Parts: sequence; structure tokens; C-alpha cells
Amino acid sequence: FRSLAENSMDIIARFDKDLRRIYVNPAIEAVVGLPRAELIGKTHLEIGLPEALADKLDRALKEVFATGEPRTVETVVPTTKGERYLDARLVPEFGRDGLVNTVLTITRDLTQRKQVEDALHESEQKYRTLVDNLYEGIWLIDADARTTFVNARMAELLGYRPEEMLGRDLFTFMDPQLTQAASANLARGKAGAQAEYDFEFRRKGGEPIWTHIATTPLFNGRGEYQGALAGVIDITERKRSEEALYRREQEFAALAERS
Repeated sequence: FRSLAENSMDIIARFDKDLRRIYVNPAIEAVVGLPRAELIGKTHLEIGLPEALADKLDRALKEVFATGEPRTVETVVPTTKGERYLDARLVPEFGRDGLVNTVLTITRDLTQRKQVEDALHESEQKYRTLVDNLYEGIWLIDADARTTFVNARMAELLGYRPEEMLGRDLFTFMDPQLTQAASANLARGKAGAQAEYDFEFRRKGGEPIWTHIATTPLFNGRGEYQGALAGVIDITERKRSEEALYRREQEFAALAERS
């Protein structure tokens, strides 16, 4: 036990019924900044922990002594190196009389993981803010062409709220006659091709909307198709202008033929 505990990167300590440390391994020194010799025989409060935190940890120890059941406690401990996020496992140790004589604690320092998680969360929030405020619609579908994410602009283009589109397959937002063309586009994506094309969808009220789409297929680490990400912009006015120009050209050509 001593050889294992002395070389563990986790903080290992043993507490008696008076909630005093009767053993602590060297790993604690890197966290609290005190020699472990100064921690032996002391309670949480006596080593300088804030009263509320010391009370929380002592209550957990008392519960293990009383119930004989292990417990897990997450804490934030102020140290000379800043706050440390710790996850402690409290394990009862029984004597021959069947009663809990001591409690062994195995504490892991999760500070680095917590910092990474916080940075990831902050990055995701920035990404979400960016995506939700783009002029371009963003549409994410899974391998079965079901909608897994749309930004606010995408939902607005089709006249929906974002939550109304989630879980619905791509084909419900288009004229049934266009499903074959959409399926062909999806098949090219599954083969790994990026693509740009114009496509006509149907808004919630049934009116058509012309869009220009840039799609990127998504694959996992094993090369399996997972879906596609599309950037979508509204080109309805451009299409109307092109159609109007085409009609004028046709009218001009007909007029010239009759002259």
C-alpha cells in the first residue's frame, strides 16, 4: 500500500474518527503548497481551508464513518497556485469488529481538465454566436438526411423556428418532384464530393424560394459518411431578375422575327 500510495499522482490520505489525517502521500504538496509533514494530525480546518469548505469535507467524512458507504465529493480548493478543482473518492476501511476505523480518500486534481473544458465551452459559445449571426444560412444533416442543426438565418429563410426543423429530413422542405435531384446531390456528397448548385426549396407557407448551396460532406475517422454541412443563401430575387431578363429577350427576339 505504501509503495503504491507514495508514488501515486493522485492525492491519497487516511483519516481517523477525529477527522484528522494519519497519512498523506507526497502528491498533496504540489496542490496545497505545504510539506506533508505539516498536514499529519490536522483536520481540514487546521490546515487552513475555508470554514465552509472544511465543513463540507468533514460532513462527507462523517457520513462515510456513519454509513460505511463510499462517497464522491467534488470541491474547489483555494491554494497558493490558484483554485484547484478536485474530485475525491472517500472509501471506508473496516476493522475486525466490522466498524469503520478509518476513511481512505483518493483525490484527483481535475484543474487542467476543467480549464480545457472551460476553454472548449467558451470556444463553442463564440462559434455559436458567430454561426447564429451569419447572413448565410447554415444547415447540418446526418447520414439519413435528417436535420441536426440550423442557424437562425436558415430557419428564417424557410419560415420556421430552428427547433421546428430539427429531426426533419431534407426532403420535407422541397417540392416532391425535386426529391430525385436532391437524392442525386446527396449521393455525390456520400462519394466525397463538395458541390455548389442552385436549388428550389419550399417555405413553410408553401411559396418557393431559390437558394444557392455550397455543401461539404462529413466523415468520421473510419471514413464513414456522417452527413453534410451546407451554406445556403437566398437568390430568389436574382432568379426573378434572370427570368424577367429571359422573358424580355424572348419578347425582343419574337418582335425581331415579326419585323
